[in-house]
Amino acid sequence: MNKEILKARLAAYLEAERAILQSQSYVIGDRQLTRANLKEVQAEISDLLAQLNSDDPSNGNRKRVVFIE
Repeated sequence: MNKEILKARLAAYLEAERAILQSQSYVIGDRQLTRANLKEVQAEISDLLAQLNSDDPSNGNRKRVVFIE
């Protein structure tokens, strides 16, 4: 992945983190909605930062498996 795509993804994840930190859940009418998992978003931010800081951005083609309990 080229650095411009990585930067765009990082910006999106940082925005998602901001939204989660402002309010994890919210109510619309009689429905309660919960945003994405903060730990997963922060893990992806760390991964994107590592890819951006590496000399070879193509090394970010790793797959991540997330187990939800």
